[in-house]
Amino acid sequence: MTNSFNLDRYRELNEKETALINQGTSLLYEAQPEFWELLGYQATVERQMVYNRKNDYFLLLDKYINHLITFFEFQSEFSKMEKEDSSKADKILHDYEQLSVLSIADNLKEFDKFIHKISQLCFAVNEVEGLSEEKFYSSVENLYIQLQEYFDDCFYDYTCTYSYEYSYD
Repeated sequence: MTNSFNLDRYRELNEKETALINQGTSLLYEAQPEFWELLGYQATVERQMVYNRKNDYFLLLDKYINHLITFFEFQSEFSKMEKEDSSKADKILHDYEQLSVLSIADNLKEFDKFIHKISQLCFAVNEVEGLSEEKFYSSVENLYIQLQEYFDDCFYDYTCTYSYEYSYD
């Protein structure tokens, strides 16, 4: 992880947004480009929380692809992990001390694309005339293979560590 989080700019935008909300408005209405910039910082932190657990996602995918868990178990655990990561991001976004040491993974966007595709597939299966479980499995298996190729450095090393550990308690 080599990219650092621009805490000063995030703090400036966050303080502006808070002040505007207290006045009954928002950056969305007063300074839309800054609003989108603020959302970008927030999204980056959330994506980084997901990335920090990439080995957990790899393991979950591995279990599903190798038929160690059912589709419903996979979908439930995947959704649970996404919610946990979102909750962690919300906490960190209010903790400037943790944000000051936050590093952003170089390949964060690439990993996020894979996770986003899997999330979309999970949603598609739940639609009335959505994706069949068989097609879901096939699609996830293809993404799994792509993930293996892209992240081969620690795909099978579930003990792979990162340069910064977060505490969420």
